[in-house]
Amino acid sequence: MRRIGLTIVGLLFFAFSVMAQRPFITNLDKTTAAAGDKLTISGINFPTSAANIKVRFGAGVGTVTYASTNLLEVTIPGNATFGNVSVTNLTNGLIGYSSEFFTLSFGGTSFLSAAIDGAVGFAADQNGTYDLCACDFDGDGVIDAATSHFNDQASRVPVYRNTSSITTTTFTKLNLPSLLINEATLSITCGDLDGDGRPDLLATRAIAGVTPGDIVFAFRNTSTPGAISFSSPISLTLPPDPAGNRKNVSRVSIIDLDGDGKPEVIVSNQVDNQIDAFKNTSTVGTLSFAAQPAQFSIGVSRSFGLDVKDLNNDGFPEIVACALQQPNIFVLPNISSEGTIAFGPSVTLPVSGNLANLVVGDLNGDGLNDISTTQIGNNSVSVILNQTSEVGGAISFGAASSFSVSSGAWGLDLGDLNGDGKLDLLVASTTSNNMTVLANTSTTGLTFERFNIPAGSATRNVKIADVNADGKPDLLAAGITNNELIVIANRNCISPTITPSSATVCTGTDFTVEATKSIGHTYTWETASSASGPFTAQAETSSSLNLSSLPEGSLFIRVNIKSNDGACDASSANSSQLLVSGTPPTPPGVVDPSPICAGETLQIDGTIAGAKSYQWTGPDGFASTEAVLSVANFQPAKAGIYTLRYVTASDCLSPPTQLRAEIKSLPPVAVRFDGNGLFCEDATVALSAASYAGYNYQWVADGADIASQTTTSLSASASGNYAIKISDAATGCAATSVAVALTKKTLPASQFTAVDAICVNVDTEFTAESTGEADLTLNYAWDFTSDGTTDNTNANATNTFATAGTTIVNLTTGYDEIAGCVSSATKSIEVRALPVIAIETPDGTEKCPENEVTLEVADNFVSYAWSTSETGNAISVIDPGTYTLTIIDDAQCIINSTVDIVNFDTSNSITAVSNRSVIDEFDTTQFNVTGASEILDWTPLTGMDDPTISNPIVTGTYEFGDVLNASNQREYLYVVTALDGNGCEVQASIPLFIIPDESPQPMKSFSPNGDGIDDLWSVENVEFNQDCKVVIYDRRGRAILEKKPYNNDWAGRVNGNDVEQGVYYYVFICDDATRSQNGSILLFR
Repeated sequence: MRRIGLTIVGLLFFAFSVMAQRPFITNLDKTTAAAGDKLTISGINFPTSAANIKVRFGAGVGTVTYASTNLLEVTIPGNATFGNVSVTNLTNGLIGYSSEFFTLSFGGTSFLSAAIDGAVGFAADQNGTYDLCACDFDGDGVIDAATSHFNDQASRVPVYRNTSSITTTTFTKLNLPSLLINEATLSITCGDLDGDGRPDLLATRAIAGVTPGDIVFAFRNTSTPGAISFSSPISLTLPPDPAGNRKNVSRVSIIDLDGDGKPEVIVSNQVDNQIDAFKNTSTVGTLSFAAQPAQFSIGVSRSFGLDVKDLNNDGFPEIVACALQQPNIFVLPNISSEGTIAFGPSVTLPVSGNLANLVVGDLNGDGLNDISTTQIGNNSVSVILNQTSEVGGAISFGAASSFSVSSGAWGLDLGDLNGDGKLDLLVASTTSNNMTVLANTSTTGLTFERFNIPAGSATRNVKIADVNADGKPDLLAAGITNNELIVIANRNCISPTITPSSATVCTGTDFTVEATKSIGHTYTWETASSASGPFTAQAETSSSLNLSSLPEGSLFIRVNIKSNDGACDASSANSSQLLVSGTPPTPPGVVDPSPICAGETLQIDGTIAGAKSYQWTGPDGFASTEAVLSVANFQPAKAGIYTLRYVTASDCLSPPTQLRAEIKSLPPVAVRFDGNGLFCEDATVALSAASYAGYNYQWVADGADIASQTTTSLSASASGNYAIKISDAATGCAATSVAVALTKKTLPASQFTAVDAICVNVDTEFTAESTGEADLTLNYAWDFTSDGTTDNTNANATNTFATAGTTIVNLTTGYDEIAGCVSSATKSIEVRALPVIAIETPDGTEKCPENEVTLEVADNFVSYAWSTSETGNAISVIDPGTYTLTIIDDAQCIINSTVDIVNFDTSNSITAVSNRSVIDEFDTTQFNVTGASEILDWTPLTGMDDPTISNPIVTGTYEFGDVLNASNQREYLYVVTALDGNGCEVQASIPLFIIPDESPQPMKSFSPNGDGIDDLWSVENVEFNQDCKVVIYDRRGRAILEKKPYNNDWAGRVNGNDVEQGVYYYVFICDDATRSQNGSILLFR
């Protein structure tokens, strides 16, 4: 829900509604100032008697010095604390809160840790000190305190009455009977719940054993000045979660959520993801709340840290929470209206780490409240800066920045500890005795200077509040170590300045100079007629020096300021010089103008006869030198005191004349709607505004009235700038809200591409091709199962279908920026079962080892991938083994098929044997081959009679030069090549061993011509015949060679001479006569 802030152009009259009785604050003229300064508050329905008004500055109460129904002037109290300014109508108990936060300052510059007192502890006399709150319970003008104790079931809530002086910090613990509840307590806070002007007290029950912490105790304040008292509590019980688990409250807060003038009680809890808000139904003097709280879901379970403050400046506070030891901060945008508490969806603000507590306040001075949170474990505070761009607009924050603090960071609080007008942070430490001050030094961006503050104890939660009436915020903490309230006085000093620094004033007139204002200080004013003195002390001891009937001449003014506790003593950084001359002026005859409607022009005629020039000053930095003051489009920020001075003919400045200009303000009004202003062509936008009795309404589009649209709701169906005009016929005043821009957008056109058919269990790609408005971001929702659920949200999606059949795929296209602006497209997809395909083997699956076979499938598939890396539909293979084929068809079915190819076993398909494996040379044997269908070849052919048959006869033959084996045999291996019964070419072998004839075997001829061929007469088997003698005879019968043994070494020479060619005769004479032989030899060359 979005709310757009009001541009005020008129007055609404609230005479007939409860709203008319509730004070509305529309503007604070300043959001930081010192104690004793005046704050001007513009608004509506203020009581006109100061006695009927209570103006609170957080825990402190201001003094009302002027009151009208539209404007209050209030003196800022010294015990003001950071927070809303509230105005309570004591006659009806209704309270109005400022959307702006006020910070007490005191004119300091930098933080000095040395100017901090030592810690003072006040015993609680109870165990488990946990939390504290600080309020002026008895209305005596000083801040009191109360603490909670989570480890003490026999507990009362300790209240500490402040009896401090400016020099001494003292608190008295009160044992009030009404606060004896015999329950351990956890979170504690205080604030006015029934509108009687006194801060009431809330304490939550702590978990104790099996006792859950699901109760908030509310104690009505019945105190009188100097005497603190409370009534017995009423109990606000949180309902259990949907599972029946009782809740445990984490933190509790007090603020008006729905603008009805009654602050609600808001709690976080550590059980579920609900924030509970008890609607306030109290009346003055009686506390009462709705029995059942309103509940709002945040983005995390077990919420812990809690603060409730306005984040978009629309006057309605947001709920800000975090979970304990988890990341991220969660915001509930407030969309409430009078009497109805309502919040928009939870907004997640990313912050990493383990968070504990948080606090909200403007740290960089941009008018937007930022969020600070403690981090458990990494000793730091994280800060996220508010970047919300519109009043009432969507909540937006930047990235987190982290700042180092003492270990065990837990509770934290905001306040201006050095008086420079910037919020500083005070952080507790549960594991050390040092608290941390992060002094805000930001100019641009966000920077802090860290200071460790000794607390004498570990601390759990902290508060910043002035406890000793010196106008400087002090430090308070719940002390863990000694179970006590810890108070540390702030003695940082101010740096006084004087305004104006110079002026020319008329003789005989009065003139006032101002020094930096601070309570708890004594001012010593001195004047002199020259800068060098001598200076004369004046009697005035306040921050203002009024000089009466000034004589002609020069006057130099200086001031010294000393704190009443003696800690500070400083002279002004500047002095003021007055030049007094000229004729006393005639006072201008101007009076306060009547209140005017917002949006009108304020005019005041200050014309004075003889005036040479004019000096107008006023609220919000207004300045003018015209005689007639004119402020167009008068708004609450411009209401207040206007001062007129003029320069006379003798060039002197007149005394100031002050005028009070009041505005007839309006309460916060906004146009509300869901979304961001963009809507779909087939939709409308529901606009609404707060409804107040007694007023007329008119909706406006693009500056023109919309006919017949005069209620507080409108259904907008066209693009345009929409506003609502609210008018009061009795006064003629009107207000028109800021226009909200609505833009109608065309529906996206949803379309996508995909295959027509797909196989089961195959990833299927779907590609969105939707179109829409160019400045918007399309989103996608795919439904692959026709069940209305979203299966994928990507533009390009992948899905796998597990079941065969026809399925309808739906794509819904929308816009990120516009919820519900969608269109759909569908497509029918045929999902096929995975087919079974066998590899065909026309040559069979068994083969001869030397043969190839063909493997094939049909040629109508998309792709083929064989395990051989071939990619055709058919392949030829020769090796046996398992062959795999992966086929992809037109439906992307991936089909795997295998076939096993084996070779015939040829190891024993034929046999070859010989009837004898050993024969004598020249003897015979017969081979026999069985199992062969055809003989192809024998090798060798030696001695074989027919190599084409399976049973050839082999004769043992002699081959000159054959090598004998170890058994003195000639060894032959006969190999037969044949076709077996399967037609496979196979081989078998037959070993054959031949016993050679060892008798001498002489050569019949030789040719000793030196050509290396048969140059020697050789005798085979000579090595076996070494006992034989060889005798060679020529043809005449003469013996020409006789040797025993003969070693194959005769080269046809006798006595070194070649013998003639021809025939010669040899005789072998051996011991074994059977080997003796003779014969002829042919010798030729």
